[in-house]
Amino acid sequence: MMEKKKINVSLFRVVNDIAPFVLVDYLDDNADEHTGAMLLDSASQSNILLSENKSLISYSYGALNDKTKINGIGRESVVADNVKINFTLGDAIFQETFCIAELDLPKSVGNYPLIGLLGNHFLTEHHLVIDYSDFTLHTSVINQETLSVSECEFYFPIGGMVAAYGVPVVPMNLNGQQVAAMADTGSTNNMIAFKTVEEKNVSFKMMEGEDEMNGIGGCVHVKEAVVPFSLISMTSDHDCEKKIDSFKLSPSSHFISARKVTADNETVLLPPVDAILGSPFMARQGWILDFSLGVIYKKKSRFLIDVTGNESDEDEDSIDFYTDTAMSGMPYIMVKEGEFKGMILMLDTGSSVNVLFGSAFNELRDRFELERDTTNLIGLDGIPSEVRKARTSMTFNGNSYEMTFLINENGDAAKQLQEDLGFPVAGTIGTPFMSEHGWMIDFANQRVIVQPQENQRRIA
Repeated sequence: MMEKKKINVSLFRVVNDIAPFVLVDYLDDNADEHTGAMLLDSASQSNILLSENKSLISYSYGALNDKTKINGIGRESVVADNVKINFTLGDAIFQETFCIAELDLPKSVGNYPLIGLLGNHFLTEHHLVIDYSDFTLHTSVINQETLSVSECEFYFPIGGMVAAYGVPVVPMNLNGQQVAAMADTGSTNNMIAFKTVEEKNVSFKMMEGEDEMNGIGGCVHVKEAVVPFSLISMTSDHDCEKKIDSFKLSPSSHFISARKVTADNETVLLPPVDAILGSPFMARQGWILDFSLGVIYKKKSRFLIDVTGNESDEDEDSIDFYTDTAMSGMPYIMVKEGEFKGMILMLDTGSSVNVLFGSAFNELRDRFELERDTTNLIGLDGIPSEVRKARTSMTFNGNSYEMTFLINENGDAAKQLQEDLGFPVAGTIGTPFMSEHGWMIDFANQRVIVQPQENQRRIA
């Protein structure tokens, strides 16, 4: 059995690009060392060396006529030459086989040349994990005994799917009908066969315009639509997660045809792959793709703790503090309804903004909508830092509130608070929000008095 090469590196990301790139060191033909980028592509079985950048790196040909047939979203497959490349990833040295192919990808990522991509065979052979929860590539350190399905918000095994289709596949529901979807880390878009959307009678909203998507063998013209769907999970409390996301509508009938697999002397026909879930979607979900264990999962957020007892035991006009301020020093409240059920927030009368800690955002990013612009957040040291803004809706006492948070990613305030208090705190609610919605802090009775929505005063 091959010994694991230990890897733990951060994914290399540039502004507005959440495709999973890693930086590698390599030699050119003069034995000079350079650093370049490689794309982690779960939908490619092979490693690919970009033909336009092949002159940058030293490689050697293998046996005569050593070639590989590779396919892309274009209509034609390509037969490519195989070569051997040595490179260093993290502290590990690799010698891997690459196919030389022309792809419609940028020649550089940030300040580094894009050398090629690493496929799922490489990820599986070296027991690697693409971790969107913290944006790292690392060696798998878990097994079936140490990862419990009950600890996960989403869980689906992909080992058999990779063996059958050659790529990781998860099931999704379209209008109550199951469809196979490829988990494609190399794609910056979701895609779905237009014929499938029509056949499943899915209600969708068509967007304006048309786009081209290029791949190995050619390009396809696509339109974009917002499509409702749900994911099938093996977790007991999230059998179907309802989602709404944008998809490129492909004219292709299927991305991968149906497959026959035989197990225990029984042949089963697996459905064709009719959809693609791209890297941005998986990043928003915080998915972890473990190619060693053969599973895609997302752990339950530590910022959404279990709510026990009667959720409606509070008065309609008040929210009880989560803990006595004599012990905690500050007032904290818990969200007891909706998708943020179990989240604890500090009421910060000294703050003019709502703040969400970066670690909480990373675990719950699929519940927020990031705004394009940024702003400055002044820390306790008086130094301003540029931060992102995120919007969401939260429900308190049956009232839904639109909320904007600044994401504080400097330091780990959430970790320090949990160590001091003994419970996780996701962020803070500032004075302007409480003032606008008529919230009044009642320290004597350890509660927040909440104005009904119709009685709230509005700030111009």
